[in-house]
Amino acid sequence: MTQVQPGVVKLPLLRAGQVVAIALLFVIFMMIAHKGYHDLSRIAEKHSGKAFWVEMARYAIGNLAGGGKKQE
Repeated sequence: MTQVQPGVVKLPLLRAGQVVAIALLFVIFMMIAHKGYHDLSRIAEKHSGKAFWVEMARYAIGNLAGGGKKQE
């Protein structure tokens, strides 16, 4: 018989925690990608050509501090 030392987590429980953590990270990244796609789509609808890139730079710089300008 093998004995488990006190305080040692069994392997299946550890694997289940890793699976849940990876799934939650995936959800977070997908939410970020969805918001980014939505924001880019709105900018592209309103601006074309060179104006798009200028507005995109303005939007990106404004979002560095976490407070991007509100879309109309």
